Amino acid sequence: MLRMVMAGCSSDDVTTLSLILKVRWADLEVINHRELPGAREALRAENPHVVFICFDCNERESLEFIGTLRSTTRAAFVLLYRELDPLDRIKAFELGADECMPLSWQPMEILARLNAILRRTVSESHCSIVCGRVRINSDRQEVTVSGNRVEVSSKEFKILSILAGSSDHPVSHDELLRAAWGPEYKGESELLRKAIFRLRRKLERHSPDSRPLIVNTRGNGYALAAGNGAARSDTQAMAFHV
Repeated sequence: MLRMVMAGCSSDDVTTLSLILKVRWADLEVINHRELPGAREALRAENPHVVFICFDCNERESLEFIGTLRSTTRAAFVLLYRELDPLDRIKAFELGADECMPLSWQPMEILARLNAILRRTVSESHCSIVCGRVRINSDRQEVTVSGNRVEVSSKEFKILSILAGSSDHPVSHDELLRAAWGPEYKGESELLRKAIFRLRRKLERHSPDSRPLIVNTRGNGYALAAGNGAARSDTQAMAFHV
């Protein structure tokens, strides 16, 4: 399955690009955020393979979006445009874009170009995050502790993925609530507390010792304990051949 985030794109552009990509990836999952702040949250919560940023909406903000988030994800960054000054194209590449793609390209060229990008980026990307005794596979939506599979809900998986991405560093209550339930749940600390309690019980049932796997840092949020080292990722190649 190909998972993509579209940032700052019009509904027409989202529809057009989705139809093109579904020719090759029938099970395409599209996460669309018209506003770039929402797309930032999606990058952490959804772990996409590719991020499309539409340059026409807000040129300066689009470039800042790439520069700010390039180091936080292994997803491919593709800048979509109708008109783009050569200097802005150079700047986009310098900030971390993998491709600058005009919307005027023929559909088959868009597919071929994206496939070439994914051969480089996804084969080198990491579908599994290992954090101490916890392993999270984003493609299979699978969680294991010390090799034992743990059944978690979709919201628990989102919470765990965000915690693993910030291993040993606390993630605020509001950030976890936004990612798992949505921005309207800001301040619902009791809802999050109960979800964390259930998730802890599931994870620690398979833990060989009594050390907590999810820790509460008072006033700062929750963190996933990495044990002796920070979270690392395991490479798992994915086939995206046309």
